[in-house]
Amino acid sequence: MTKIYLVRHAEAEGNLFRRAQGQFDGMITALGYRQIEQLRRRFLSIPIEAVYVSDLRRTQITSSAIWQPKGLVPILSSRLREFGLGCWENTPWTEWAAQDNDSLLRFNALDHFSAEGSETPEQVRERITTEFWRIAKENEGRTIAIVSHGMALRILMGALEGLSFAEMRTAPHGDNTAVSLVEVEGTSARIVFRDDNSHLGELSTFAKQAWWRNDTNAPDPALRFRSLGGDNECDLAAVLDAAREEGLSPAPDTAAHTDTLRLAYWQDEVAGVVIPRSEDCWFYLLPHLRGKRQGIQLIGEGIAVLRRLGCDTIRCNCISHSVALYLAHYGFDRDGLTCSLKIDFSL
Repeated sequence: MTKIYLVRHAEAEGNLFRRAQGQFDGMITALGYRQIEQLRRRFLSIPIEAVYVSDLRRTQITSSAIWQPKGLVPILSSRLREFGLGCWENTPWTEWAAQDNDSLLRFNALDHFSAEGSETPEQVRERITTEFWRIAKENEGRTIAIVSHGMALRILMGALEGLSFAEMRTAPHGDNTAVSLVEVEGTSARIVFRDDNSHLGELSTFAKQAWWRNDTNAPDPALRFRSLGGDNECDLAAVLDAAREEGLSPAPDTAAHTDTLRLAYWQDEVAGVVIPRSEDCWFYLLPHLRGKRQGIQLIGEGIAVLRRLGCDTIRCNCISHSVALYLAHYGFDRDGLTCSLKIDFSL
């Protein structure tokens, strides 16, 4: 008998910033690294003999919790990657819903989804099930681990259970670092347990989110972002006026940063602004939206813009120690009121 542990990657920036990740090669978050430590503890007593890993960064980093303590070398495979989302990669979920909600619903329901440059559900099922059975055959009688992604593993588990895509729609989602166990005998597979996150406790990503509990998997309410244009300059003025009324330091010269400036909207009303610059990033969120887990999306949008500019670090000069502590909670290095975060892709 072959035992195969299936593991989802730790929390990555798409999970935190509420953006569609797909095959976008994003970073592990500060919480994700704490989840990886719990995953390491869980697997210490499990005699894993080989570890197969999607070649994306978030899975490679997560997999180290399993192979490194055992002195193994991970085996990378692009066929274990996440569902390729094409034109929707690294897009906020709420933006996708606003631009083409029918496409998003079809993706969530695995119902004839396709988009420019994307894979189809059938293509994902074919590549990941073929890879699963190849790996199983290569490791007959051994105990191994496969580290992959949420939707890819959900499709794989459904395929192993013989479910149609319509039936997969109601199948559960796996939390970050959730573990499943499949036993293989010849050409048959038995799921012993699936999507177990008992090692996480309060570190669970899903504990802070609601989308996975509803029937449509619709995204949690979140911000949308718009570039500065003639029809929303009054919105920018309103946001900057609100910041000045709070006694905050003046924003950068917006005229010099129209290409990078992003206005944030909450249910079609202006909510704040992020102004990424090569030397730092200026954020502001209207007071009535604070404390509702919305501000982190401003950081996510700033990182996305700075990455496109070729920057490898995001820096923020904070107005108070509470803001600095907020950023430190999300993995920023804190030096007094200055916070910085590396956004390069180093492992």
